[in-house]
Amino acid sequence: MELKYEVTLEDATEFALYHHRHSPTLVRRRRFLRVGMCGLLAIVAGAVGALARSPFLGAVGFAFALAFWFMFPRRYERGLRETVAKLYAEGKNLDVLGPTTLTLDEEFITETTPTREVRTRWGAVERVVDAPMHVFIYVTGSTALILPRRDLGEEASAKLLNELRARVPVHAQGAG
Repeated sequence: MELKYEVTLEDATEFALYHHRHSPTLVRRRRFLRVGMCGLLAIVAGAVGALARSPFLGAVGFAFALAFWFMFPRRYERGLRETVAKLYAEGKNLDVLGPTTLTLDEEFITETTPTREVRTRWGAVERVVDAPMHVFIYVTGSTALILPRRDLGEEASAKLLNELRARVPVHAQGAG
């Protein structure tokens, strides 16, 4: 089976967002940052209010902590999008962005771009994610082949997923 598609910066960003939302390590990190910063703001607000002998000042600080709690997820995601854009702006990224061909054979998944060819044995696939707009084939714990569905079409996407289910190790099936 051979598929041709184009990986864009938006596709790479969507993978980064997916991974940050589903990686247990990154989910814990994001939760720690959110709870930690809100807790710190609340403690500072309470201390300032107590030192100034002004309950109103403390209440304003607590309101800031509460606002931070609700704003954090959107701000974190926006920051991640900006970081991904900056990282990809640092180079040409010919190995990641641009036209790509994915070939599936009996032994390998082969990803071919204009500048490289990478072969991955089926046994090395860690998991397959069937997302609404993409298929992510994780080849390590934090990197994946990104296949945008817009370039594949429904029929090719279904055929690809059937092929992956038939070949990917059992421990990686149904992941995502």
